[in-house]
Amino acid sequence: MTLQSLDKMDFFVKNYIMKKPLLFLLAINFLFVLNSFGQTFYGSSDVISYSQGKVFSNTDKSVKIQIGYDGITVNGNLAYFNLEISVLSSSVALIKGYSLSNPDGTISFRLNSSTGCIVQGSDSYCSTNSTSNTTTTTSSKTKFQTILPDNFVDGKNNRLFFETYGTGTLYKADGSQVKFKWTEKNDNELVLTRVENGATLYTLKLVLSGLNENDFRFTYLEQKSNGTVIKWSRK
Repeated sequence: MTLQSLDKMDFFVKNYIMKKPLLFLLAINFLFVLNSFGQTFYGSSDVISYSQGKVFSNTDKSVKIQIGYDGITVNGNLAYFNLEISVLSSSVALIKGYSLSNPDGTISFRLNSSTGCIVQGSDSYCSTNSTSNTTTTTSSKTKFQTILPDNFVDGKNNRLFFETYGTGTLYKADGSQVKFKWTEKNDNELVLTRVENGATLYTLKLVLSGLNENDFRFTYLEQKSNGTVIKWSRK
C-alpha cells in the first residue's frame, strides 16, 4: 500500500468514521440488509444453502414447500428427490425434482432469491424464514381423514363406516349394527371402541396408499384375527 493510499484511508477515518459514526453504522447496516435480502447464486450448492430453513407457501398457507439436500418436501412429506438445479442468473435458479411415488412424475419451478419466492406457472409460493430446520410431519390420522367419510368392507359382507370426526358404525352381515369411536395409535393403527361400553371392538393397521403424496385412494385396513390377516378395502 502506498503512502498516498494510507493518507486517503486516514482522511476517511478521521472525517467520516470518527466524526459521523452514526452515519457510518447506518450505511453498514443498509449494506448488510441489502446483502441478506437476496443471495447470489453461483452453483447448485448456493441454491440449496439459500433454501435451507425456509418454508415457501401460497397465500392461504395450504401448500408449504421446503427444499433441501434430500429433495423437495410438500406439506411435511418428502415428495421429490434427485434434484436437478440450473442457475439461470445470479438470483434465479430452475429446480426440477422426480416424484417418489410416481415413476413418471416430476415437478419444476423457478426460485428467485431477490423476491424470496418460488414460481410455478401462474402460482407463487413465497418464503417465511423458519427458526429451525425441523420438518412438520402430517399424522396418519390427518391423512386418513382426507378420504372420510367412507366405507371399508372385509369380503364377508361386513362393513365399517368411518365418519370424519372419530365416530362410525359397523354393519354386520347378520344385519346388526355396532356404533363405535375410533382413534389413532402409534401413527399407523386405528383402535375402534364400542360406544355402549367402551370395550375394544377392533385394532386395525392403517395402510395409506395412493398415486402421490396427497392421494390416498387405495388406502386399506388390516385386522389380525386368529393368526390370519383380514383386509378391509374401500368400497
